Parts: sequence; C-alpha cells; structure tokens
Amino acid sequence: MLFYPVLMFGGCPKIMEFNEYFKLILEADVSRFVRRTPLDLLCTTSDRLGFHVFSKRDDLQPTVYSFKIRGVAYKLSQLCNQQKITNLALVVPSTGNHAISVVHCARSLGYKVTVVMPTCTSDIKVNKVSSMGGEVILSGDSCSESCAAAEEIALKIKATLVHPYDDPDIIVGHGTMAREIVEQLYYQQIKAIFVPIGGGALASSVALYIKKVMPKTKVIGVQYHGCDSMRRSLQEGKIVSHKPLSTFASAISTEYVGKETFRICRELLDDVVVVRKEEVIDAIKEFYRHCRVVLEPAGAASLAALGQWSKTSTSNKTDNVVTLACGANADLNSIFNVY
Repeated sequence: MLFYPVLMFGGCPKIMEFNEYFKLILEADVSRFVRRTPLDLLCTTSDRLGFHVFSKRDDLQPTVYSFKIRGVAYKLSQLCNQQKITNLALVVPSTGNHAISVVHCARSLGYKVTVVMPTCTSDIKVNKVSSMGGEVILSGDSCSESCAAAEEIALKIKATLVHPYDDPDIIVGHGTMAREIVEQLYYQQIKAIFVPIGGGALASSVALYIKKVMPKTKVIGVQYHGCDSMRRSLQEGKIVSHKPLSTFASAISTEYVGKETFRICRELLDDVVVVRKEEVIDAIKEFYRHCRVVLEPAGAASLAALGQWSKTSTSNKTDNVVTLACGANADLNSIFNVY
C-alpha cells in the first residue's frame, strides 16, 4: 500500500493513497452533468490492423464535447458538499475545454466564473466560454503564466481556484471514463489503452483504475511533439519544463505536468509515446471517415499513437485496444489551414 505526503489543493489538505483513489472512482457520481458515452468499435481500423480497436466517445459529451466535464462535475459536487464554501466565485486557468466545462456546470449551481486563458487560445474556445457566461481574461503567453495570473486573481477576490489537472477531485472525476470502458467491455481483458497527456490528470485517473482491475493492461501516455513534458519528467525522475509549445494541440500543450499527476504516472504508466502533426492529422481524417466527426488534435492523439504502436507490437485478432476520443472542439483553421 502506497502512502504519500499531505497535498494542498484549494487550501484543503488531502492525503491520497492509490487504493483510496480507486475507492473514490468506484463511488464517484457525475451523472448530473456527464453522459455515459459509447465505446465504439472502429471496424475499418480494426480490420486494417488485425485486432479490435475501440474508441471511447467523450467527444459526444453534450454542450462541452470533451472529457473535461467529468473531473469538473466531480470537483463541483465536492465543493457543494463543503458547507464552509460561502463565496460562490470560481477562477479557472484553462486553454479551453476545462473552462467550458466549469462554466457549463457552474451556471446551474450559482457560481460566478472567471476564466484566465493564455493569449494564444483559439477564438473558438474563447468565444464559447464568453457566450456561456464566463468572464474571460487573456493573460500570459503560456499555460504556466496564465495559471499564475489565475492564482493571483483567486487570492485577490477570495475565490476557489479550479485547477485543470493538479487536483485529486479532478483526477477522481476523470476516472469515471475508465470505469465505463471496463464495464462496456464486460471486463474483457484490454491489451493496451492510449491516453493523451497534457497536465496528466486523465492519464493518472485511467492508470489508477485500470491497473487495479487489469494489472496486465498497458497504459500508454500520448504527447504531442514539442509538448512532451511528462515523458521528459519521467525520464529524468523529476518534473521538468519543456518549450516551445504548440498552438496546434493546445489542449495537451503544457510546460509542466502536475506534482500529483507526475507522482501517479511515475508509478503506474507503462510508457509515453510522442506523435507528430502529420500523424495527428491522419488520425483526425481516419476518425472522420468512421464517425463523421472532426476531433480536435488532442482528441485524436490517442488514435495517432495507435498507428505508431501497431508497427512494433505483437497482437492477435482477439486483442482489445482502446483509444480515447477526448474532445471535438476543433479549430478547423488550425488543423487544415482553411481560411
């Protein structure tokens, strides 16, 4: 049993152990805001590669079109359960999908939301947050700079900071995706699951759940070329920053991974692979042929990594491999240079 030191999130100390995470993921109820999304068999891809390729369709989450709604739904449910929370103000550092999710959930809970985004954030995400009622502040040229600005604002107005990834509640909420995948496959063995990594919350949550119920399953993180801070941190045994960052795959473009997510991934992740723009675009096109949906680059990274992995892995026709369609808030100008 692994125990870890006290962590501070939003002023509240938490001691989180892997078994406790697993228990919370089993019990987590995010149904107020989260749809149980399909697990689709990608038939053409499966036939081409010679094994079963599934896609978890969190691009179909209503309104937000992103898995981010899972962690946010759980986080806000925990805030609502804390009677001492009297200031209904939230400050959210985000490149887009996390903010969209917070604003969507907060509207029905009575929270006022201030969103701090890097200046390079795509117009589609800035406009969506604004149209949903969030106050948007563009600050900083990077995620770390906008996060620092958000922390200052939260302290100034005595609001609750809702961090996009370095928060146990966010990790627990995201874990409901892995829980659904296992249930939808009726607990059949999964050979590998590919998980995009930005700050690392989704990869942490998937690894925490999958490694408990299916220890032999390979949990493989996926990062975009030039944004592989988790891979480099795991190689060096400490959190390291990495620049330059990408506006193409902005949802998984972070200079630093979280302290908590690094700790979890260091123990449970099997590998991290890096994909390039050409591979991601090919995956977006392949997914569109299957589902008639244009994924955002971060949402297609998982499928892009599968193509790379399949060239060196030994698989048979009964193997199950899972990819995650994480988001569909695509900026077509960025992807296809459409003007």
